[in-house]
Amino acid sequence: MNKRISFIRNRQQMNNPRDLRDGAYMVYDCEADSIYPNNTPNCNPVDRDEGAERVGMGVLLAKQYLLSDKKDNDLKSSLLRYAKFLRTRLQTPEYVTYSSVDQKNRNRAYNYVWIAEFYFYMYRATGNRQFVRDGYENASFHVSPVRSWLLRHRLSGMFRVAMFERSQDGERTPATAG
Repeated sequence: MNKRISFIRNRQQMNNPRDLRDGAYMVYDCEADSIYPNNTPNCNPVDRDEGAERVGMGVLLAKQYLLSDKKDNDLKSSLLRYAKFLRTRLQTPEYVTYSSVDQKNRNRAYNYVWIAEFYFYMYRATGNRQFVRDGYENASFHVSPVRSWLLRHRLSGMFRVAMFERSQDGERTPATAG
């Protein structure tokens, strides 16, 4: 598992500040020994975009970070870069989530579950409450089944922190949200 985590972090994260996908975990082409840029007509681009299933890579790395006895600062930095990419490139300010940075293709419901889980793991890894808010916003206002999924999977403590913070700001909470 550690080899897979290392491979994702060291070879599958886009490291090009001039590219909108900088920080994304990407598909890797082992034959070319490089990140697959997903800009060629020889395949279906939605199967190899920078969102969708690649969000699962972020969840995997965040969970590994939390489970490690020795905290890996390089892994944490990678996760923080990915979190910034996710929040600023795949999501709109209203938390609508797309599978690619052009925000023209799929906005699929199952993405919200992965992203909410990622944000909640990032809160546990960093203590930054913005990740709780992001997880809450992501889960609460887009796909109602996500809320019950989160509660069933022991994220309710962090979800309650988000509810409390939102109610203190006078904004919508799960109890008042439509």
